Amino acid sequence: MILPSEGGHADLAPGNMLELEVLSLLHQRYDRVCWESVLSGPGLVNLYDAVSAIWGGKPEPLSPEAISERGRDAVDPVCHQTLELFLGWLGAAAGNLALALCARGGVFVGGGILPALVDMVADSPLRRRFEERAGLEDYVADIPIYLITDEFPGLTGALACLREHSP
Repeated sequence: MILPSEGGHADLAPGNMLELEVLSLLHQRYDRVCWESVLSGPGLVNLYDAVSAIWGGKPEPLSPEAISERGRDAVDPVCHQTLELFLGWLGAAAGNLALALCARGGVFVGGGILPALVDMVADSPLRRRFEERAGLEDYVADIPIYLITDEFPGLTGALACLREHSP
């Protein structure tokens, strides 16, 4: 079941000291920091800028695609840590939603950035952060996370629905 939502505008919560430092830097730029501030294309750039500042460097003017490409293979350590933060926060957001909605059948995660990071997901903090649930780890451990990699998932779903309901 697909549930419409504007959950991306929920408040962002840090899960460790690095995320707290990143959140502090983002609060210096924005009055309010939400999930979308870090879990989107512009959010990836926000994360990159913050990680660059934490590392004591000046960020280059990189696109989300360039950050993903440089960070995926750890060629650029700042970009790599940016992607690790992105995937960790994505796991935390997905875990929050899984709990809030009792999504025992699974959580589907998609977007424009994720397909380029599929190879990185298995070794990333995404699943660990999904399961960090203060006493409910066993509950979420059995909830699968599905990565949507289809370029046009809405059209693919509509076609499947049409085929299922056509005479």
